[in-house]
Amino acid sequence: MLSKDVLIHAGWRDIAVGDNSLEKLIGQLRRRLDADDLNRYIRTVPRHGYQFVAPVTRVENQEAEPDLEVLLAPHRAWTEGRAALESLQYDQVSKARATFQRLLAQHPGEATYHIGMANACVMQFEATRTDPTPDADALRLAASHAQHACRLGPDLAEAWATPDVLMAPTQGE
Repeated sequence: MLSKDVLIHAGWRDIAVGDNSLEKLIGQLRRRLDADDLNRYIRTVPRHGYQFVAPVTRVENQEAEPDLEVLLAPHRAWTEGRAALESLQYDQVSKARATFQRLLAQHPGEATYHIGMANACVMQFEATRTDPTPDADALRLAASHAQHACRLGPDLAEAWATPDVLMAPTQGE
């Protein structure tokens, strides 16, 4: 059994994240291990943490172990992109959008990265909403990524929580 604090420190080190980030990651891991039985491999121990419960057989690997930093890099980038969005600062929103673009170039099938990109594009549109010519391209791109996230992750509530305005055509279409 590992506590949430131990797992958060191992996964994010010096980045301040809450239990929600860990819970999302554990949920993704459960779905990838066995989408039909989410508790088959990882059990939640209320108020304590998580426990891996499946039988484990040690196998000597001839190949080099994958670098943990390389494996965690995409999730860390996603977390940093989300933190940049939550700052609500225009320059940080632009930075988040660039982060999600890089992640999508490497992992185009990851629904959560499309959700991040949709959110960044919506925020960029919102920053120009009162301009003489709002950034409608950003809004269209947001809708495209939101819809793609719904197709990729139909079980992800965050994908479906996209505002209805994104699912409707923008003015002039």
